[in-house]
Amino acid sequence: GVRNPRHRSTPVEHLFAGRIQAAFPHCASVQRANLRIRNDELSLGAPGRAHDDTIKIMKRLERIKKILQKRNIDALIAFYPPNVSYLVGFQAEDSSLVVKHDKTFLITDYRYSTEYRNLLQDGNIHIIAIEKSFSHTLKKLAKDLRIKNAAFENNTIRLSNYQKLKDIFGTKLIPANKIIENLRI
Repeated sequence: GVRNPRHRSTPVEHLFAGRIQAAFPHCASVQRANLRIRNDELSLGAPGRAHDDTIKIMKRLERIKKILQKRNIDALIAFYPPNVSYLVGFQAEDSSLVVKHDKTFLITDYRYSTEYRNLLQDGNIHIIAIEKSFSHTLKKLAKDLRIKNAAFENNTIRLSNYQKLKDIFGTKLIPANKIIENLRI
């Protein structure tokens, strides 16, 4: 097609001078934060996160871990998508998060596990692809990590998820009372 002479290509030097956003004004619907320069190449949606985002996520998780330790709770299990997304730093489809004192795990459908591993290359959150079923995977993880009791999102949990937790932890379920939501305040 014929190019409009007013739409010129931006020289690579300008991209490296921190002008990525100005170079792509026509991409308003694309999140410009996903533009990354790696090995002298510009790409959209490259794996990983910005260092500042990683630090924010680590701080959020550390605050939850301190609360868990203070309350003598082995782990927090988050199902509510906005809370899971807030804690991992991206929209995590079909996923749950298990935050333990020393580690954090994102349990997800196998379809997303590779993509999420790429997004979480910093190693602070471990990805577990669902085996046979979510219940089976969580039960195995709880056994492997010796989780004796668990906090859950009592204000947002679906009955089916509550039943799964009840089957795994029995009476050792502890209402979280908006632990995650209170971090945003």
